[in-house]
Order: sequence, then structure tokens, then C-alpha cells
Amino acid sequence: MKDYDRSVKLICPLCGNDGFCSVGEEVEDLLNAPGTTKMQCADCKSIYTKDEIIEANSLIIENAKDEMVEEVMKDFDEQLKKALGI
Repeated sequence: MKDYDRSVKLICPLCGNDGFCSVGEEVEDLLNAPGTTKMQCADCKSIYTKDEIIEANSLIIENAKDEMVEEVMKDFDEQLKKALGI
């Protein structure tokens, strides 16, 4: 089966930079960190929670999801046509 994993770079809502570091606590795995984890933009130094960064990037996340769904559906359609001999 094809690998449909995707990575989405989240950007700072203020300056558009994609570099963040945690504030006040050491976070080994940002992906699994709680939504209340405070993150600081490496460029403009703005501080947001992980949840706020995700919310601010909801359009980017939604677009990536839509592209993946489109690709999965296209591949499924091709496999179905092959299986049915169409």
C-alpha cells in the first residue's frame, strides 16, 4: 500500500516563520506535547500555545488534508478500475 503520511509546517501567525521552541519546559516530542505547551517563535519571539498555533494554521492543515484525501480517492479509483477490468 502507498504511504500517505504528510508533514505540515506550521508557521507563526505574526511573521510566518516556521521555527518554534518551547517556553518554560523541556519538550522532547512536540507532536505529542499537550496543547497548552507554550511555544515561542524563533524569529519574532511571539509566544503562543501549541493549540493557538494549530488554530492559526487551520487553513494550511485543511488544505493538506484535502490534498491527501484527493490522492487517496484517485488511487482507490484506479485500483478499483484495475480490479474490475475497466
